[in-house]
Amino acid sequence: MSMGHYKHGKTVFYRNFLAHMDESDDKFEAAPGIRGLVMMVFHLPSYGVVFKIIKDEFAESKKITREHVKECYKLVKMSDRVGRMADTHEYVNFRLPKDRMDPDLLKELTEVASKNIELTEHEIIIKHL
Repeated sequence: MSMGHYKHGKTVFYRNFLAHMDESDDKFEAAPGIRGLVMMVFHLPSYGVVFKIIKDEFAESKKITREHVKECYKLVKMSDRVGRMADTHEYVNFRLPKDRMDPDLLKELTEVASKNIELTEHEIIIKHL
């Protein structure tokens, strides 16, 4: 990925993630730490990455739009790949099994990011992750 092979790196990550899901049984939960003003962050405790979803509404102190947030992440992805955001992957319609979601996380996601998720009987579909 650091040499510009973004799609291949994204595919390798996703395959690794699916394999880990098959080998583990823990639940996704809110990531530890200070809550973000524009993003809801969650993780699978046994997997060393975080997943971020843009909130529906931002704190009053944040005078930005959802598109501005997406553009900032795109800038990091394409030209400023350093620090804690060196490995970012953007997904559309990312599917997670609902039974692997901590109930508190699912409740929080539906409260702060309902415009960006779709719930089915067995899955949560995140429109932009």
